[in-house]
Amino acid sequence: MKQILEKTEIIYAEDLKNEFGKVKDQIHTVKEQMSNLQQKTEDLVSHLEDLRIQEQNFMKILNEKYGPGKLNPITLNYEKY
Repeated sequence: MKQILEKTEIIYAEDLKNEFGKVKDQIHTVKEQMSNLQQKTEDLVSHLEDLRIQEQNFMKILNEKYGPGKLNPITLNYEKY
């Protein structure tokens, strides 16, 4: 047997239904953003690794040219050991 809801109950049920839909959409949006952030993180880590290789190669060149030492990253002066 079907029971017809009162007007206030129908309004409340519709509000709940709408809120569930909004939350579901927000969850989907957040999951998509998380996926995008994960990809961006992977891209940045890869770029960082490339920069480290470039730095190592540059230091090798400086060591061959000036002898053993290190590059001061603030002053950009090469300091021999």
